[in-house]
Amino acid sequence: MHYHTIIIGAGSMGMPTSYFSAKNGHKTLLIDTYEPPHTFGTHHGDTRIIRYAYGEGAQYVPLALRAATLFTEAEHLTKRKLLEEVGVLNIGKEDTDFMQNVFKSAERFQLPIEKLSTSDIEKRWTGINLVHNEIGAYEPNAGFLHVEECVFVPIKTWRLKKALYLLLTKRSYPLQKEMGM
Repeated sequence: MHYHTIIIGAGSMGMPTSYFSAKNGHKTLLIDTYEPPHTFGTHHGDTRIIRYAYGEGAQYVPLALRAATLFTEAEHLTKRKLLEEVGVLNIGKEDTDFMQNVFKSAERFQLPIEKLSTSDIEKRWTGINLVHNEIGAYEPNAGFLHVEECVFVPIKTWRLKKALYLLLTKRSYPLQKEMGM
């Protein structure tokens, strides 16, 4: 059998990717060791954070923004809540690369973000006690994903349409670049 798209790992990233691959008419194969959702992958559990102003670097921002758009689209298609925009607070020393990158990526992509002092944070969230000179970057549009729903929805929707195939294997296969790949 020939596939347009092959995805290794049917978890919280692989499964939504397969959803939109199949939705766009691609015959899609997912490869995983266990039938998802399962308790052996990083997608296990109720929630995962989603944020857009990245301390790890601005190169992740377009991917995160596109993912949020696709999760929202999937919510409309499936009538299931996947993304909760409750806000995310990053805390750290102002002079760290991580915090500087959060603010730089927010500015570059015009993301809403609040820069908060130690006292601002402690007044707003009374249960948080910080060491001196830490700052916060509050991102109101960030939040969390109902990650097991993100895995379950594509299985239910696209397997019924015969657009999504799942191969369960405990073996690993070497990937080789072939002509036309």
